[in-house]
Amino acid sequence: MATPVFQRTALDPEEAYFIMTKIEELGFIPNKYVQGFRTLDTDKKFQDLEPNISTTLPIWMVIELHKKKLGEVLLPKWFSLEELKKARQMERNSLLLSPLPFYWFEMSKLFLELAPPQDAKSLEEIKLIRQDLKDIRYTKLQSTLQTVLNNSHEALLKNPETNISVFFNHLDIPNMGCFEISQFRHILSFLSSKYKRFDSSNPTE
Repeated sequence: MATPVFQRTALDPEEAYFIMTKIEELGFIPNKYVQGFRTLDTDKKFQDLEPNISTTLPIWMVIELHKKKLGEVLLPKWFSLEELKKARQMERNSLLLSPLPFYWFEMSKLFLELAPPQDAKSLEEIKLIRQDLKDIRYTKLQSTLQTVLNNSHEALLKNPETNISVFFNHLDIPNMGCFEISQFRHILSFLSSKYKRFDSSNPTE
């Protein structure tokens, strides 16, 4: 039996953060010349950075440059207060998850550390919206899972020989983020394993 999607992609928080910093990119404006270099792990060559010329770099590099005070972080449009408000409203008005970046939760935490808003009001509002998005999306996922459980139960009542594990092995929720996959990994894995054992004890002809 193939490994369910949610089991293949779920990561621990530390793993998710590490991968996010490696594969995601972020805008940056150097305040001085930075000589290009080649990474040891991937042998990738990065070009020279010229002062006051915006560029896009892997997040891990932006973090290092920021620590050394070598420039300004350019946050993505989706993380602006206006766009976050739109995303929250979309979450409230739709049964589906809004199309936030896959690492939206991890990146938003990092952005608040790297480049928090200057005024306290905007900072607190962004923190509140971030929490709202987390809570609303979690509630939606709970509802989806409950629907799957109800459907599998009804199918079992109609036909005791139904292969219940199929309901979980092929569960695919569009726009589910890395953090949310990790949240539900344990319960989904448990249910998939439980129903797999049930199916094994009730083989079909």
